[in-house]
This record gives sequence, structure tokens and C-alpha cells, in this order.
Amino acid sequence: MILPGQWESSGLLTDGAVWFRREIVVPRALAGRDLTLSLGPIDDYDVTYFDGVEVGRTGRDTPGFWTVRGTYPVPRRLARRRPSRRGGAACSDRAG
Repeated sequence: MILPGQWESSGLLTDGAVWFRREIVVPRALAGRDLTLSLGPIDDYDVTYFDGVEVGRTGRDTPGFWTVRGTYPVPRRLARRRPSRRGGAACSDRAG
């Protein structure tokens, strides 16, 4: 699936939850520093992880949740230099 984009445009014609994962390489110059993970707007909800640790979420209680940019802090303890880190987001679409 090409992201950013609507999953309906990629042929996934369903409402519900979908997991997205991405391998992330932390450049040597950024290792051990606080980082920001920016996913853009997620319609409707998300729970976002960096290397298996939750770093942020947007839910029904978030005002304007369908337009909020998924921008979450990644603490320096997670931004270690390794071949790759895993980022993931469980995204939920209620309707349309």
C-alpha cells in the first residue's frame, strides 16, 4: 500500500483496524537524541509504537481526531543506533 493515502484507494474496502509497520534507520547523528515521529493526519484513530513502545495515540476523545496530525515524541532511550528500529501504527477507520 502506498502511504500516505486512503486505504480504500488501495482496494481495502473495509472499516476496522489495520496495522502498518515500517523499518526505521536512526542515523548515527541522531542516535541517543529525542526524536519526533510524524505520520501526518490519520482518519480516524491510531495507537503508534516505536520499537515496541507506545509513543502516542489519537482517539475518540481527541477533538477533531479525523484531522489531527500523528506527531509523537520518541524518547532518546528508544533512539538507539542499530541496523533498524521498528515503527508501527494500529489505525482504525470507523466509517468511510
